[in-house]
Amino acid sequence: MKVAEIHTLDRGLRETWALVLFILAQGAKSMLHRVYALWGCSIVVWNIGTAFMFKRQESGASADVGAVPPFWRRLFYRFHSFTSACS
Repeated sequence: MKVAEIHTLDRGLRETWALVLFILAQGAKSMLHRVYALWGCSIVVWNIGTAFMFKRQESGASADVGAVPPFWRRLFYRFHSFTSACS
C-alpha cells in the first residue's frame, strides 16, 4: 500500500473508533447509543475489508502495472465459471 492509502485508512479508522467511544462514554445504557456504536463498529470493519479487498499484491520487483487485485480476479473467475456451466 502507498503511504497516502495507509494514512487515509489509519485516519478513518481512528476517527470512527474515537466517535464510537465518545458515543459510548455519553451513555452506554441508552439503546440509541448502543445501536450507533454497533453501526460505527460495522463501518470500521467495512473500511478495513474494503482497503484489503482492493489492495494489489506486489510480486517482487517485476510487478505488472496492470495487475488485477485478487478480489476482482476471484470474482471474474467465479462469474466466468458459472456462466460457462449454464451454457
